[in-house]
Amino acid sequence: MRSNRIKMAYKVITKSNELYHHGIAGQKWGVSNGPPYPLSAERHDKVVDKAKKANAKLEKAKGKAEKRKSKQIEAKQAKYTAKQQKYTTQAIKYSAKEAKLQVKAHKTATRLLFPDPDKAQDLKTKAEGYGWKSKDAAAKAKEYTAKLQTIKYQQAAADYKVKHYEAKVDKYLKQLGATSIKDLED
Repeated sequence: MRSNRIKMAYKVITKSNELYHHGIAGQKWGVSNGPPYPLSAERHDKVVDKAKKANAKLEKAKGKAEKRKSKQIEAKQAKYTAKQQKYTTQAIKYSAKEAKLQVKAHKTATRLLFPDPDKAQDLKTKAEGYGWKSKDAAAKAKEYTAKLQTIKYQQAAADYKVKHYEAKVDKYLKQLGATSIKDLED
């Protein structure tokens, strides 16, 4: 008798190709209205402590994030950007001079009338010097680019921490049924 019921239920399930939703109308998926049962006094105290600790960390993270956005940091960022552009420009300028001198040295060494290998060698040496200057300037530009990226990364990390702790505080407040951390001070 029992196996007949299971078979019948199985048949009904296999025939049905509809999806049913058993929940609260208008409620979004994955969002609960709070704990399904009242918190015990001990659990309530633990959640209050967690909320207060998370709020303290949130305030600390907000302070750090504010520091990262301060005018001092903005000035440092502007300084680094200016130096990066300066060294990039120098690298391009030295590279162009190097190329011109190499062409001139090649022409001097290979001209048909009166080739001058000594002058060509001097020009090559001078061009090599500009090559090294170009590489040095490019390295400095790269260094300042890295410093700028570090500042941007630190700002993003500070902003992420603020969002993280805001979410934690909200979660604990929701568990307690409170709207702000000040409600817990009572």
